[in-house]
Amino acid sequence: MDNKKVYSYSLKKKKLKKWIYENNYTLPYVAKRLGISKDELKRKLSEHDGFNKHQIKSLIYLVGANNAIDIIYFPSLKIKEKIISEVFRKGGEMSK
Repeated sequence: MDNKKVYSYSLKKKKLKKWIYENNYTLPYVAKRLGISKDELKRKLSEHDGFNKHQIKSLIYLVGANNAIDIIYFPSLKIKEKIISEVFRKGGEMSK
């Protein structure tokens, strides 16, 4: 049996909306890329509801890993640091 915890990640509404605005996208476009309706995306953002693995993966491909780190709300700083370390660090420095 796998003892890993499964987390559902919510998104930081203001950070996502800022990225959308700065990159000339729309909420309906982002929702479509995540495979959900615009209304479902708005609800999830308003209620801080979790996004599934497929939706988070789609978000990362859309916004890029660096931006996703700022947009995704992690359950704890320890988990966020672990993800950053596993994804970005090479030899102790942030990769560019």
